[in-house]
Amino acid sequence: MDGLDRAKPVTAEQHEDYIEKNVTKNENAIWFAIEAEDGVYVGNVWLWDIHWRHRRAEMRIFVAHEGYQGRGIGTAAIEQISAYASSVLGLHKVYAYVHETNVPSQKAFQAAGFAVEAKLNEEAYRDGAFHAVLRLAKILN
Repeated sequence: MDGLDRAKPVTAEQHEDYIEKNVTKNENAIWFAIEAEDGVYVGNVWLWDIHWRHRRAEMRIFVAHEGYQGRGIGTAAIEQISAYASSVLGLHKVYAYVHETNVPSQKAFQAAGFAVEAKLNEEAYRDGAFHAVLRLAKILN
């Protein structure tokens, strides 16, 4: 799954262990499924590494269903989880790391009110080369 930025294949046992540790029992992460208007599951959006004292969290999103990419579903999910982070969790800021070459993801975050606050040069290795990663952020309240 290139979209999940995995370097090696994941076994079923590794996947189950990841879900147990990072979804079920992690008090600093909250996961949601993304469902299209027609009821089709298209991916996930989650808050990761929630820092309760500083009231911030990293936002991650994965729209896995190719037939639904580019239709604004990612932007809507980003907007909804941002509202949840603010109104329910009381967070002040959310941020995301996006590969500089991932223009659709950048556009989705920017359409949801995020702005680039940093560029991390040669931060990620992909396709045989190092690439920059952008940190986009949104102040919630």
